Amino acid sequence: MARITNIDAMKGYGILTIILIHTAQIPTEYHNCISSVCIPLFFVISGFTIKEEYGTDAIKKKSRRLLIPYFFWGSTITLFHLLTSHSENYIGEFLGLLYSRFQLYADDRPNNVFMLPMKTTSPLWFVTCFYTAILLYMAYCTLKKPWQRITCIAVYAAISFASQFWIILPPWSIDTAFLASLFIISGKAVKNATLNTHTAIILSIIYMALTTFNGPTNMSIRRFGIWQPFSIIIFYALGIIYPLLIRYLCCMFEHSIIVKALVFVGRLSLRIMILHLPIYTVLTKAIACNIVCMTLTIAVSITVCYIIERLTANKSKSSFWAYI
Repeated sequence: MARITNIDAMKGYGILTIILIHTAQIPTEYHNCISSVCIPLFFVISGFTIKEEYGTDAIKKKSRRLLIPYFFWGSTITLFHLLTSHSENYIGEFLGLLYSRFQLYADDRPNNVFMLPMKTTSPLWFVTCFYTAILLYMAYCTLKKPWQRITCIAVYAAISFASQFWIILPPWSIDTAFLASLFIISGKAVKNATLNTHTAIILSIIYMALTTFNGPTNMSIRRFGIWQPFSIIIFYALGIIYPLLIRYLCCMFEHSIIVKALVFVGRLSLRIMILHLPIYTVLTKAIACNIVCMTLTIAVSITVCYIIERLTANKSKSSFWAYI
């Protein structure tokens, strides 16, 4: 199986997992196992293929790839939500899109300020977090000597740990982006690692034990488990183990129709990440059965994103429309 196909299958699995988390009513004991590190999965996957590039051209490339769809679809979804919900919070929701966090405070205080609406644009925090993490990775790439890179990793790790004590969730995930960048760096380091069956079984047992021990997580609001601030160490370990296990399974069933379907879905993963929740919200207004609504959300999201992909496929890379 070609490495890029392997990665697309992993992305497909990851995005379907996220849709499941956002739309299905999953018992807590199973929810933790599939949701603990579904977001770090994407950061580690990016590390499998990322190049050591930096500078103005590299930043422009990543900005077009991530920020154009973020602001285009974010603005479109926000405007649609405001018009259909008859909300008058125009300034608040567009400011939330600029700030790009679900809420302002990391804790559950009753007077918390919510910015990205839960039912529409809340998954978009991932896009700006990924963008910020890529910039941090580029800064890491400018360092050529081993001791400089080790020092940079140590600094990123120290900031990741210290940020857990911040009251505020800063814009564009400036806090968690350091951890995300560490996942990218780690993904690059283990990109050629392969598991045998014996190792995969051992890692699976470790993964299940650690997810049970660590409890629920939510990287978007800087919750890494129930043992804060030390849960971040377990969260990081899980974030490395999980992609290796998923890649092992994708390679094991590489010729199956399931993996081929995951490859197809994986190539649409960024657009699905952005659009699945507003699609689900619209469907819930017409369909009462949650299972039917979840299934249709997957089908409609894939269909809509595939149509967009085909419409933009032949656009010039210098065109705005090539990136929506």
